[in-house]
Amino acid sequence: MYTIHLDTYPDAPGIYLMKDKEGSILYIGKAKSLSKRLKQYFIPGRDTRITIPALLAKIDRIDTLLVSSEKEALLLENHLIKKHKPPFNILLKDDKNYTTLSIDQADPWPRILLTRHGVRPKDSSLHFGPYPSGKAAREVLELMSQLFPLRQCSDAEFKRRKRPCLLYDIKRCIAPCVQKCTKHEYSTFVEGATAFLRGHSQSVLQKLQKAMEEASTALEFEQAASYLHTLRQIEQITQPSPNLLVFQKTDKQMDILFLHHEHGHTLVLCLPLREGFCMPPQTFFFEASAQEEEELLSSFLVQHYTKEQSSLPDVILLPLSLSDHDAIQELLEETHGRTIALVTPRTRQHKEWMLLAEKNAKAAFSQRREEQVQCDQLLSTLQTELHLEHYPRVIECIDTSHLSGSHPVAALVTFTEGREDRAQSKLYHIHDSIPGDDLGALRYVMQKRLVRAEQENNLPNLFLLDGGKTHLHTVLELLREKNIIHVDVRALSKEQSRHDKGLSQESLHIPGHTIPLLLPLRSPFLFFLQKIRDRTHDRAIAFQRKVRSKKALQTSLDNIPGIGPIKKKRLLTHFGSLRNLLQSPVDELYKVQGLTKQDISLLIKHLF
Repeated sequence: MYTIHLDTYPDAPGIYLMKDKEGSILYIGKAKSLSKRLKQYFIPGRDTRITIPALLAKIDRIDTLLVSSEKEALLLENHLIKKHKPPFNILLKDDKNYTTLSIDQADPWPRILLTRHGVRPKDSSLHFGPYPSGKAAREVLELMSQLFPLRQCSDAEFKRRKRPCLLYDIKRCIAPCVQKCTKHEYSTFVEGATAFLRGHSQSVLQKLQKAMEEASTALEFEQAASYLHTLRQIEQITQPSPNLLVFQKTDKQMDILFLHHEHGHTLVLCLPLREGFCMPPQTFFFEASAQEEEELLSSFLVQHYTKEQSSLPDVILLPLSLSDHDAIQELLEETHGRTIALVTPRTRQHKEWMLLAEKNAKAAFSQRREEQVQCDQLLSTLQTELHLEHYPRVIECIDTSHLSGSHPVAALVTFTEGREDRAQSKLYHIHDSIPGDDLGALRYVMQKRLVRAEQENNLPNLFLLDGGKTHLHTVLELLREKNIIHVDVRALSKEQSRHDKGLSQESLHIPGHTIPLLLPLRSPFLFFLQKIRDRTHDRAIAFQRKVRSKKALQTSLDNIPGIGPIKKKRLLTHFGSLRNLLQSPVDELYKVQGLTKQDISLLIKHLF
């Protein structure tokens, strides 16, 4: 327990960093008065949050850093939380964990793309999002393809196209590739898609109505029909329905925030209101946060709304008032160059919106907790049925793949608390010197995995193998060599090692058991194991195909004299792939920039 005299801290604004005996940062907070804020943690009965005793028990010292204003404290707290990732603070995911939709303004014929960024994008594209999941982004992308008939083909395919594709026949594209539309008509749909993604559906309807009337007056009935089709679809999507609540038409874009706190866990719900329509909410779940509601909300506002976003609200409706309200609002204004008002519910309409947000937050939290309970029950059952020594919170599954011994690869897929953890999953190239069988590849991958475990101290609770007794004994031998005894290993095998037979008897191989355990069909834990095994199998096969295709491409073009890296890149950019190159007319080669007649002759000789 922390014993340093709290009276020594100044009555001034600043940042405090709570650290353990090893000097690791446990929690970072800000305060108008460091002295008053820190004393609140240690007054008996003052703070009833269940995470506080766990935090206080680990504190060895508290470091502070004085600043001159609340705004400086906000900025510094946000920076330090992102840098050090303290376990008792909330931390939003980086942009690379969010999917966005983008429209490249520099492209003469733009398309809507689903993109993921490792850093903040600096290109000429407009980026919409981030979306709470890849599935949500794909659903929006599918909706956009129904509403706005923009091209979906790659640039290389766009250049090669001689006649419209199937999307033109089903009215999903107006075929700019073969001049079935004018640049002005295409730009109208691009502008409409951009406005719609920003939430301006009414302005889109007005522009499309005007464009349809102009096309009809000019006797361009095919274009007018295309505009009318889009008009009707947008009207159908945006009209009020039992599932889409409309409280009041307004020009203000608003985000309604609500915090639901229960059993030490907090869910922040963001309910976007665009042109009077409540859009699907985003939820952010934080476990074991030591922050009070006001601190957590302030931290969330700074982390979430200082990121570059294309659809920022004009107003953020807060569930409670903040002592650093003015500092946060000033920070948002400086970040985005315009005012974003932070308000608490005052009108009846505001209170109705907040009640709706509260209802959604409680439902989302209940669903999340129920899923977690079911997952805990599943993993507990798994521990019992598989005779595991340890609770399988983290499961890693390994599978290898090759084609007749060539291009061997492997995939390691991680499931944490019942969910796939893509950040911890890995793909491996198998070195050519490794024996070309499954056991040699498995041994190679496990050796690399155990080396990483020594460096990062992150072994799983269970290694699940796709194989039989020999695979099991291979991994057990490697673990014994490393003196690792706290990890369970099981091998799951299907009849004839087939992955496409649907329901079939599964055998589980357990160390010390001569006869494998036959798992009951249709049991939830069997489906869960099959899901992990099949996911690993699919990733290994997909990676093997990618490696094989890449090496085949490199071999085919690298062996042609005079075709270096630059010319190879131009060929790939123009055709999109080696298969497209081989299937295209020879005359198409003359359109590739930088190729000489001699280059084309050599390409024809070696490839055609």
